[in-house]
Amino acid sequence: MYVKEHSRLINQVPRGSKTYISLKKLRSASERINSTLKEPIPILANPRVLNQYRSTIIAHMATITLLIRRAFSFTVRSTTLFRKYHNASDPKQKAKLAGNLQPPIIPKSIKKLI
Repeated sequence: MYVKEHSRLINQVPRGSKTYISLKKLRSASERINSTLKEPIPILANPRVLNQYRSTIIAHMATITLLIRRAFSFTVRSTTLFRKYHNASDPKQKAKLAGNLQPPIIPKSIKKLI
């Protein structure tokens, strides 16, 4: 079978290969970001794109909005956990909450940027 004849059955990148798996991971990450920007934040719900300059502005606005939303949700989660930790009287529950208050592991790529 040839790719041109059966384009839906056979991919140019073979399924199960390392390249296919990495492309699939990138696609799921981008789909997750797009759905986040479409549903609760309606920036990408119905954008009016007239030229490349306007599409660049919309992309920047969407990225900034997504980063601000994630920063605020992180702050709210951390504040809630910290408040629960200080109000807990049971030592087992306090130890469990202390484990959740540990800072997240930062990837090397982001450490280099910082």
